[in-house]
Amino acid sequence: SSSNSLLKCFFEAVFQERGGKAAQDKMNSAFGSLSSLCAGNSVRQLASVACDRYKKAHGNNDDPATRQASAMVLRSIAVKASQQFAEPGISDIWCRVVLPLSFVGSRDPDTTVSSLMKEVWEDGGSSVDLGTGNDDGSTLEEKL
Repeated sequence: SSSNSLLKCFFEAVFQERGGKAAQDKMNSAFGSLSSLCAGNSVRQLASVACDRYKKAHGNNDDPATRQASAMVLRSIAVKASQQFAEPGISDIWCRVVLPLSFVGSRDPDTTVSSLMKEVWEDGGSSVDLGTGNDDGSTLEEKL
């Protein structure tokens, strides 16, 4: 659909925008808002891509700008489209990939990235359905 195509365009714009923080923030804001309207499958696919890009931007391929862009789009989904976390899909991307990565990413050496990832962990984690009918007092870390 056209909304999914537009979502992908905003997603790529967040990663490719190097002209200024304000422009990148606006693209990311639009991405997050549109994420709340698009099909869960499209949002999950882009979240998976963001996670892959984050993981590849370490070590010999150290790229703080890519890590920040990845954290930005994941945070945008968690904050502006948190209902997406309640629909895990077949692969359960949120609990198997995004939330564990955000937990690790909350310790990123770049304080901006670590702050964004902490928000993904907190906001996304509070929205995810872990499928338990009773509250046994377990923390999100234990359940994942």
